Amino acid sequence: MLNITELNAQIWRAVVVMDDGTEALLVVGKSSNAVHAAYPKQLEELFKMLDENEKNSIQMVSLQRWSGAPDAGFWEHFSELKMPASLRQRNKVAASI
Repeated sequence: MLNITELNAQIWRAVVVMDDGTEALLVVGKSSNAVHAAYPKQLEELFKMLDENEKNSIQMVSLQRWSGAPDAGFWEHFSELKMPASLRQRNKVAASI
């Protein structure tokens, strides 16, 4: 018998996806609005830690939501988040936004 304690769990996250397929988690939130509000600042902080090659290897920022039961599911891509204006000039992704 399947016992799910959290029927309508909606967990959202923003993830930076690099050229080579690696990912960097930026923020996790209870709603997409919470993630939208928090990811620009977190992305700015990540940029401070990356060198130029790493910054240029960013493909996109993916908004993802948890799909399935809390203990048996997966993250699915929901939409692509835009690069904040303050970072557009410092990243090749800016040309595609």
